[in-house]
Amino acid sequence: MSKKQGVQRNLLTEAEQNERQKSNETRLHDIGSTCAHFKNFMASLKEIEEQRIEKESWERYMLCDDLPIPTSAADIRTFLTKLQYCDDLEAASSTDWTLSVDERSVLTQNIFMKDLTRKTLEKTKTTSPVASFEVHLRDCLEVLRQVDAVLGNEVEMERVSLSNLTEILKAYGDVQREIEKIFDRLSYRVLSMQKFSMKSIDGIVAMWSHSTDRWRMDLWGLLNVPIIFEQMEVPAMIAELPATGVQVQMPRSILTDCLTVRCVHTSFDHHSRDAKSFELEPLENDASSVTIVDMEEAVVTDLLIQQEIQEEILMKMQQKHEEYMELMQLITERTAMASKKFNENLKIFIPKTPKEVRPIPPGMVPDVFPDFISREQTHYEDYMESYFHPKVLDILPNEINLREHVIVGGIYSLMFLGVPGQTQYQHFNIVLHHDRRVLRITPDVVVEEPEIAGSTRSSRSPSARASLKTNELPYFIVTVKLPPDLCKWGTPSVCYFLTEKERMSKPVTPSLRPSLFESRRMSKDQHSDISSINSNIYSSITKLITRPTKYDEPTDAMDFFLNRGLEKDEMRALATHCLPRIISSFKFPIEFNENEVTELTPKLKRSHFLKRNETPDKTEVAVPEGNYDYGMQEQAERMFPRFPDVVPVQFNSDYNGSPNKQFASGVVGAFNSIKRQYEEKPLDLLQQVEPVTKKDKKLDRLDFPERQGLPTNGITAQDSISKRPSSLIIGATPTGRRSLRKLKKTSSVTTDYVDVLGMVTHWTTKYIIDQSVDPTTDTLTFKTDRLGIFGLAFKRYEHFPFGEWYLKSNENNPDEIVLNLNTQHVSIFFYITSQGVRGYVTDLMNGYIAKPVKYLEIKEPISDFRQLRQTLVDKNINIFAGNDASYYISKGYYSVKHLATEIHTYNTMALHCRSMKFYRSSWNRLAERRDIILNMKIAKDTSDFTAVTARITPEKTTFVTVSELCSDNVNTINLKYEETWRNVNKYVDLNSAILSMNSSAQDTSIKSTMLFIYIKRLLGEIRPLSFA
Repeated sequence: MSKKQGVQRNLLTEAEQNERQKSNETRLHDIGSTCAHFKNFMASLKEIEEQRIEKESWERYMLCDDLPIPTSAADIRTFLTKLQYCDDLEAASSTDWTLSVDERSVLTQNIFMKDLTRKTLEKTKTTSPVASFEVHLRDCLEVLRQVDAVLGNEVEMERVSLSNLTEILKAYGDVQREIEKIFDRLSYRVLSMQKFSMKSIDGIVAMWSHSTDRWRMDLWGLLNVPIIFEQMEVPAMIAELPATGVQVQMPRSILTDCLTVRCVHTSFDHHSRDAKSFELEPLENDASSVTIVDMEEAVVTDLLIQQEIQEEILMKMQQKHEEYMELMQLITERTAMASKKFNENLKIFIPKTPKEVRPIPPGMVPDVFPDFISREQTHYEDYMESYFHPKVLDILPNEINLREHVIVGGIYSLMFLGVPGQTQYQHFNIVLHHDRRVLRITPDVVVEEPEIAGSTRSSRSPSARASLKTNELPYFIVTVKLPPDLCKWGTPSVCYFLTEKERMSKPVTPSLRPSLFESRRMSKDQHSDISSINSNIYSSITKLITRPTKYDEPTDAMDFFLNRGLEKDEMRALATHCLPRIISSFKFPIEFNENEVTELTPKLKRSHFLKRNETPDKTEVAVPEGNYDYGMQEQAERMFPRFPDVVPVQFNSDYNGSPNKQFASGVVGAFNSIKRQYEEKPLDLLQQVEPVTKKDKKLDRLDFPERQGLPTNGITAQDSISKRPSSLIIGATPTGRRSLRKLKKTSSVTTDYVDVLGMVTHWTTKYIIDQSVDPTTDTLTFKTDRLGIFGLAFKRYEHFPFGEWYLKSNENNPDEIVLNLNTQHVSIFFYITSQGVRGYVTDLMNGYIAKPVKYLEIKEPISDFRQLRQTLVDKNINIFAGNDASYYISKGYYSVKHLATEIHTYNTMALHCRSMKFYRSSWNRLAERRDIILNMKIAKDTSDFTAVTARITPEKTTFVTVSELCSDNVNTINLKYEETWRNVNKYVDLNSAILSMNSSAQDTSIKSTMLFIYIKRLLGEIRPLSFA
């Protein structure tokens, strides 16, 4: 034993080291054999997927499918061009069939007459152009589904190059934008033929509605008739939109002639992908040991890290012993010098004798496993804090964090439209089309505040004749009919989707300290799981392509040396990145150098004779080296310079060192610095010091009523000063000379936010007022001062953490596996076969119920897990956890487990779930991160004699009984594990423990590849061991 800082450290002898090494070799061998079964299933899956891909490709060729190939961006763009061309052809050939109506056509005795009455023509003529748009929209949604399937398929992603993937994601965004264009073209077609497309009852309001499975649209508009809005009995109008189930009360301030409102309700969400918080930023360092999912790789990584920690600690112990010996030798020398007493006045300092540090016996090494556990846990916490904490997202006030919330119930788009001018005659009509026949959408229509009675603008108050409440007048009041049971397990927050300029104080993501847990992972990166690689690539490219460009997302460029002949692409890069960052009067260093050379050159006197300068007396003028400096720019320039919006650039180079003006990166950096100083120059006006006159002092004294003995409601002058803002926001600058003088008494003006202003696309509740939900009628009502795109944000982890769960085979069908999961609100039954997953959702049950209430029933097996996830989320039942779920779950206890051990346990459960029943242990949520507590029993045993509790750690698996020890701290939970008689051997994982208690488990294990994959994926998506 050795002591270090008061803590005893165990030392291992050579025999103990050899025994531990043999144990590790056996452990690696056993885990490798278990992982070999899983790798065989994955190899078989790859073959099945390749066969499926070839079959689908052949079927697409035989059927002459019009849909594009999802892995070809060129085909997708050709498909979009065809859609637009077909729409143009149909729009050009469409006519108003009402012009052919002739009610008197039947009043003839001619046998060849044609019945042109409205009743007859309505049956033969097309009354709505929506049929072709339905087909186009359905095709676009199918293309998006196929592209999503390709991006989620590991086998197909191996065939896609990175450049092709970039183009596919760009085309993916084009298809999403085409969906909006389809809605706009349909709206324009209906509005351009308003007379026969839209129905009117009172001759004032016309409406058009259409509904399908995936989307619904309503058009509500005022006809071109005279309306005196000021004489309305109620200063508001209500737009009934029956197809979408929306009712909008519009105040009088926005009512105009031919006012038209469109409401589109889509069951799919094609806007959230562009939101800032939709997904996490790509990991800058994905080489951490925390991200390892393969158990065999995790074991090797842990052993290598322990070896390096052991070498580090051993070196420190030897160094400390050497320091101790040196100090003791110094004490001995000083003591000997003091005993000789050469000089009575000489004082010799003798250090205090330190605590004895014993040397490490030969052949012995320290036991570093406790140090490894502590360091690994610290690294895990730092890793999660650095990449998954909500502060990394820089959530703005009133912003909806899509990592914490999920948009459920579809998207509601309420917009004001411009109607083409139309004039109707007896046999023809005239339509004044917009430019290029593009629908005009009026955004940012904000309700004006009502006029105050007695104001100078108007002597008449709108509320004098109104039967509405005063607080209802300045807002739109929107009422939405919700699907049944949507709000049964949570109340939504109505949010508004928009892109606006916001001040972003985005913190820099702290980089983790270089540690052994990262270096070892980097050496094993080539063997990492393919799914994690594809997901990281997809996440990073999606961030850069599918989302709108923001000012704080830099583009990459290659750095290059300037003091040489430049290539054309390098000159083009300089022009692209430098010219937008300078103003018209900017002077380069060479211009200053030319002026200085001219001034320093000796002037010749005027003479009729020329004298040849002698070579020895010739003086050379040294050209000073130029520099890019803001202080040297002396040319006149406007006070408020305007720079175009530019995207930051990040240069990639092998050059290491400080920014150098000889490289392109240094020049662009200098231009950025000068540009920032130009932008800050106008703010210097606010810091000018002006002379304060006696009159100004008198006015300033009036600002502090407590000096004059006036009532201050308990607020002192110091308090009033402290409550003033410490920084000045552009756009809110006080006006007047006196206001500028008073600003001098506050804190100095700060301009740190100038460079962080940018366009932010997000969901926000800033413009939502007085939201309420009526559960009896399933209606949602809210007030807002503007219309736009609205959504319902529910808590993403409302059903977390889970309760009881079990996994076993179906008694009636041994080829079907049953997974039952109880959440906070519902009980879910999954039936897993080799064809996919089906099931239903019902209430929590304590016993058998003959006919349970089914909130959702999946009758046909689903093999696409994205479809399964979306089906559950559409009913506000989210049971799938993200990597950052632990920051947003606020109910109950849970314990996120060691990732590689958890995934390995799921694979083992999927392998043996036919012969074993696995179910939840209530101790698991109280156990540590590296401890998994799992209950299991033999499936055919109807009694509890074979029921056991297994403790699974990355190092071993044991059969235990668990109890809780008393603790002085209520926040500390100490569990006691007592091993049972079943631990006759050492078990490295759950597979070896199952084989020890059920000898036939290997023969009865799952043999179907697809069944194993579906069970494995479902458990890995839900993660019941971490969140139950």
